[in-house]
Amino acid sequence: MFLLVLAFFLIILGLVGAFLPALPGPPVSWLGLLAAFFSASASLSFATVAVSFVVMAAVTAMDYLLPPAMTRKFGGSRAGGIGATVGLVAGLFLPLPVLGVILCPFFGAFIFEFLNSPDDTARAFNSAWGAFIGFLLGTGAKAAVAVSFFWILVLNLVKGWF
Repeated sequence: MFLLVLAFFLIILGLVGAFLPALPGPPVSWLGLLAAFFSASASLSFATVAVSFVVMAAVTAMDYLLPPAMTRKFGGSRAGGIGATVGLVAGLFLPLPVLGVILCPFFGAFIFEFLNSPDDTARAFNSAWGAFIGFLLGTGAKAAVAVSFFWILVLNLVKGWF
């Protein structure tokens, strides 16, 4: 029973981590599935745990690679990617962290890109827009994985009750 409670706790913590950059959401959620795998109450297969590990690893890698790639795709430089990261961290300390985590990467990318090339405001804006889209795509993918892991656990338990 302890492992099952731990599994739910880790999966919910992973869902929160999908939105907070300080907490690696998909790996934490996957640890929840792993705890459920070893629980006597759930009957997750090894294949489910293995496939979910591959999905978790892919989404985690994508989360790190997508924002800088999108920043560059939209015409930004390395400075824009660094600014988006600085903005993301700074946004955690605002009174409304959710709003800060969404908006601060945009402003961080814009400011750093503008400081890098003060003559090109359009490039700074495009870089910021790319960082924002990369952040949204990465966060969406992490949230989708965390929710999927939650439903895998719930459906597995419901199946075992009937």
